[in-house]
Amino acid sequence: MDDITKKINDLKNQLEDYAFQDGDVNYITSRLRDIRKELNEKDKVFASKNICQVLGISQQAFIRLEGGKVASDYKSIIKLINIYSMKGYNPLWILKKENFFIDKMDADNNLILNKSSVEIATNNLLTEMKRVNELQQDALEEFKNSIKS
Repeated sequence: MDDITKKINDLKNQLEDYAFQDGDVNYITSRLRDIRKELNEKDKVFASKNICQVLGISQQAFIRLEGGKVASDYKSIIKLINIYSMKGYNPLWILKKENFFIDKMDADNNLILNKSSVEIATNNLLTEMKRVNELQQDALEEFKNSIKS
């Protein structure tokens, strides 16, 4: 196993320990649904039909998203995390699979993000996701080439 393949496998293992496995985001979408319901009790702007307008998606798409039946609408998921973090919810509590020791709310509001920090974090996340995808593609090509020879 070459160095890049080992690094890819290490990164995949770290990601599985930290967050979701095999594309499963159900725990994230479930948490997002629960947060929206909490917020909706205080402010009706968080009714699903209103959040659909904020996200620019249909109610059907939003129902699928909150139900965990969507695997590709990461933009809407990231937007929801940003919205809820602006309301004081801890984004790490939403994202980390094992969040038992993470506060759901940030008591000091240190994690409430402003627009520029959200954009930076989103761009960093998307860049890292692209890099991981490229590494996986490279490893797959290397594997295919090794089979041919």
